[in-house]
Amino acid sequence: MNRNIKIFMLILFSVIILAGAAIFAVGSLSKDNKQQEVIRTDKEPIINRFPNIGDFEKCYWKSGVMGVGSRWVPGPSDYWMNGFIEIDAGKAEYLIEKYNMKPLNEDLQLASIPENYNSTISKWFYSEEFNDFIKPPGVLGNFYVDGVNNMIYFEVVIS
Repeated sequence: MNRNIKIFMLILFSVIILAGAAIFAVGSLSKDNKQQEVIRTDKEPIINRFPNIGDFEKCYWKSGVMGVGSRWVPGPSDYWMNGFIEIDAGKAEYLIEKYNMKPLNEDLQLASIPENYNSTISKWFYSEEFNDFIKPPGVLGNFYVDGVNNMIYFEVVIS
């Protein structure tokens, strides 16, 4: 190969690499890859992931992927979920008593609060035994019971 062809091939290769990198960067930053955090109220995903929770009235939750993916690079497989599960007063009392739950001595930092929730009167309870009963294997995070508002609050990461 003569020298001019080698230089031309090197320049062409460099341009192709730079163009590919630019396309990748634009694709990664585009808005269609961003996931909206929408409050959901469908019960089935909660029941399917946490079958030991039993019957409940309503739920308010959000979820999303950990990190970011793009159409060019596979994204992560872990995702987060947090939200509230509305239960009746009898069930809240039962859970607190059965699992010997202790009141939290600190304010719980809630990721999102449903409209009907009164955080000024909440009293949160927690126990490892309850947490282990509710969470299936592969789930990290915690479940708490509000004995006043009759809610279960959860923050988890699912692998």
